[in-house]
Amino acid sequence: PRPSLRASDVYFTVLSLSWPAFFALAFASYLLAVLLFAVLYYAFDPAECVNGAEGFADAFFFSVHTLSTVGYGSFYPLCPSVETVVTVESFLGLTFTSVITGVLYAKFSKPEPRIEFADVLALDCDAGAGGVGGDGEPE
Repeated sequence: PRPSLRASDVYFTVLSLSWPAFFALAFASYLLAVLLFAVLYYAFDPAECVNGAEGFADAFFFSVHTLSTVGYGSFYPLCPSVETVVTVESFLGLTFTSVITGVLYAKFSKPEPRIEFADVLALDCDAGAGGVGGDGEPE
């Protein structure tokens, strides 16, 4: 079976979303990425591999700092394995920001039709085709 338009063309599907749905999708994607990386940091024992981190909450906020590229300095990696994950996450954060910015620009730039069609057809049978009378002169 042929895939649906929504499954095969993510870009145009996202462009066609309403603004609230778009922001909900962006937020959910961001939160999912933060959670996935927080689980990774937590798996590496944040108390040993992330300076100042003690539990999952610290691993979560370390992930927020890294993905958003804020980097307050309160948390930083101590193990080479975590440094590798930080590199991947920071690249993903930059890519995510670029994609969201591009889609926002495209949504703002996308022209919306400002024409409305009637449900019924109105004809003037005396005017002829296109508003021209039987003698060829405009009515």
